This record gives sequence, structure tokens and C-alpha cells, in this order.
Amino acid sequence: MRAGIVITDIDDTMMGPGEDLEGICGSIKDLQGLGYTIVPVTAKSVYELARLAPRLCLNLGDSLLIAESGGAIYGGPGLLETPTGSISVYGYELEYEELGPDLSTLERELSPIESVCNSELVKFSRASPSTIARLTGLPLEASREAAKRVYMEVYWSPQRSCLEKMEELALRKGMYVFLGRRFLHIGGHKGKGFAVRRLLSNPLLRGLRTIGIGDSEADKDFLEIVDTPFIIPHVDDRLEGRIKHLRLDRADYIVSIEAAPRGWITVANQIKLEHV
Repeated sequence: MRAGIVITDIDDTMMGPGEDLEGICGSIKDLQGLGYTIVPVTAKSVYELARLAPRLCLNLGDSLLIAESGGAIYGGPGLLETPTGSISVYGYELEYEELGPDLSTLERELSPIESVCNSELVKFSRASPSTIARLTGLPLEASREAAKRVYMEVYWSPQRSCLEKMEELALRKGMYVFLGRRFLHIGGHKGKGFAVRRLLSNPLLRGLRTIGIGDSEADKDFLEIVDTPFIIPHVDDRLEGRIKHLRLDRADYIVSIEAAPRGWITVANQIKLEHV
């Protein structure tokens, strides 16, 4: 029996600093055993997700996921209603539905945006794994996958003002933009919320209860449309500051008191209690 869908961010929501996923696999298995479908919705690429899948106890060949903040929906064969192509990633055979142009198509639009930065600008799709590892703290293997951008570019600059100028120009062009604490994301798609709505229009998922778990403003557009939204605070944030930062538009958020990964496990336990 299918109980519902858990739509979840990964970084700082499931995964803590240093790729800490301790205990997450067991919690995912428990929820799957109760009939929940686990759907990662993340800024990571499908290559990064394929590398992490065994640690998340997810068989991507039987799963649904949204990569690069809504650039594309991926699923095992037969799981997507309107796939636009197929891909083999580390032994997983996946179909995908593109929700925006790829980076080669966006290059002409991205070039003038990038030109506003006179200071050092690192572009992940062109950066070396060692550079990405230095900037993100990711292991070298993970950094190789982080460089494989398809639908969304990731930028870093030592000058935040430079990233803010890029953000402003990209927003004027109607692009997907998210400026985090250290990195700027730009894509030609419409973001996580649009992708989640598209996913939930799938006849296989209609009518199921939806649970959303996220940690930041980048997750707000899908947290606002699920039945039950949870927030995981950052490890270095006070609870009140995180709620204020999200600028919530609904009053029924459930906020964990713990950061990732422990906070996600606590949320999973709360969901399991509903079935006791």
C-alpha cells in the first residue's frame, strides 16, 4: 500500500557537513517499508545523486528524482509520463524529462552575466575537481561529479557583490536564480516548485499525501505546495533566525530542533509515529 511521497532536499537537509549521512539509510528503508516514495529534489546533478544513491539506500532504477534544482526529472524506465530522453549513469538506466534548456544552449545568455565580475569567478562546469573540493569541502570524488553540470551552472567568487550583480542580471532575464551563502546557481528552468508540480501531475502519484523536507530559501517553492512541510535548521543557525530567513507564507511548518543528518532522522521518526 502506498502511503505517500517524501520530497526532500539533500544538502543540509539529509546530509550534514563532510557528507555526513549517518543513520539516513535506515530511516529511508523504514519509510519505504511503510509505503512512502522518497523523491530527492536537489541542486545536485544526476551524477552526484548516482554516486550517493547506495548511501541513501535508493535504487535509482526504481526511483524518481529532480536534479539541478528543477532542470530535469529522472526516473527508472516507465516511471515518467512524458520522458524526453534516456541516460545510463553508473549502471542505472534512467529516463528523464527536461524542464529547461541545457547549459550549451544557455551559453550565449550566461556569457554577459558572467562578464560583470572583474574579480576571480569560478564556474563549476569548467573548474577542476581540486578547485571545487577546495571551495566546497567535498571529497575529490564528489567534486568530480559536482563539475558535471547539465542544466544549472554553479558560480563562486571571493566578492559577494559580484555574485549579487550576476543574480540581478539573471533575474531580469527570467532565469532560475538562487544566491546562497557562498555560491550562485543559475539555470534556464523554473525551479524546484515547478518541477515538483510537474512530478505530482504523474497519474502514478496523484492523490497521495505529500511531505516536504528542506532547509533553505531554495526549498521554499516546493515546501509551500506540499501537504506537510518540515524545515531542518542549519547546524550554525539559531532556530528563530532560520524561520525568519525563509520568509514563510504558511503557518503550518514543522521545524526540527536538530540539524542534518539527525534532524532528518527525527522527522522520519515523526512520520513513522503516525502509522503506529
